Amino acid sequence: MVHLHQNLFRDDAVRNEPVPITGGMTVTRVAINGQTASEAPRGQAWTRGAALYGTFATTMRVQPPQPIAPGDSATLEMAWSFTVPPDGAPRGGQDGQVWFVSYWYPQLAVYDDVNGWRADVYMGNSEFYMGYADYDVALTVPEGWLIASTGELVNGARPDGGYGLYLPSPCTTDVCTLTLFANTCSPASYTYDSGCDTVMRSDNLDANVSITGITPAGNLTIIFVPPTATVYRNGTSGGDATITLSHRLEIGRTKTISLDGISGQINVN
Repeated sequence: MVHLHQNLFRDDAVRNEPVPITGGMTVTRVAINGQTASEAPRGQAWTRGAALYGTFATTMRVQPPQPIAPGDSATLEMAWSFTVPPDGAPRGGQDGQVWFVSYWYPQLAVYDDVNGWRADVYMGNSEFYMGYADYDVALTVPEGWLIASTGELVNGARPDGGYGLYLPSPCTTDVCTLTLFANTCSPASYTYDSGCDTVMRSDNLDANVSITGITPAGNLTIIFVPPTATVYRNGTSGGDATITLSHRLEIGRTKTISLDGISGQINVN
């Protein structure tokens, strides 16, 4: 049994909360030990000895051509695609600039010694029962994109000073420039230095953005230092903080950045 969590966004999905419709996950290939499996006809008995698969809501049943004995193993290959749902979708989404891609791969269901296969349908407002594992993942994205993910980077050097963002305040020109950078100054100061830090990406924001909640008041620099949970704001680590970005001409248009000084978690609402 395999979970296809992105099928929550199909128009015929079983749900317990409203979600945007994207078409769900499109599976174009399933193979078991190198043998391509065929999609089983709906409403008909499955033929023994055939490599087959079939989907129901957010689950997929896969039948190998031969039974897998206890202690044995099998290789399951799949090719798939899906449209990332818009911002506000459960557990993920995108706004055209930031993409939070979650539950993006077909996930093997848990088989335990109590109930066997545990492949409950995902309906949106629920939690998961899943097995932990190590994953070897390769990501290909357009040039200039910044990727944030858990795990160990194996094909690039990570700057000892971490990564950060810098936003000047107040904005006194036509635009404000939001800068994403690698903290490559030596020694690392944990504040932005255009003379030695490496700019990874710059984006222009509306000049009417103002920032509150910064101590001392003024420009905002946030730096996180993986793989630790250390987060610096304007050169100081530790402690919680809530920083608000507001639009001076549009009342109520705000973004709130919350920093957890213990876990290092950064939340944007």
